[in-house]
Amino acid sequence: MVYVDTLLETTEEEFKRFPFRHHCHMIADTYTELIEMADKIKLRRKFIQGKHPDVHFDLNLNKRKEAVMYGAKEVTCNELGQISLNKKLKLLKEKSIE
Repeated sequence: MVYVDTLLETTEEEFKRFPFRHHCHMIADTYTELIEMADKIKLRRKFIQGKHPDVHFDLNLNKRKEAVMYGAKEVTCNELGQISLNKKLKLLKEKSIE
């Protein structure tokens, strides 16, 4: 599953790096799902941010709408944070079992 959170207003500092006034984050349960969605909405892979398991894309309003159109689930910022935390905990659990 792919997730997009609530649009946030870009701060003045962020606006120096991002050419849009509002942005959100897109994550997925798997790296493959994230890349497949990025390809569908024509995001360049060079814009991926973070390291596993925190990889994500920042989206502007139009790309967010496209992601939702292709099936991304809309969640709050808090829900997205919980999803990300759950991914990390799952990885830690898997590593401790090995």
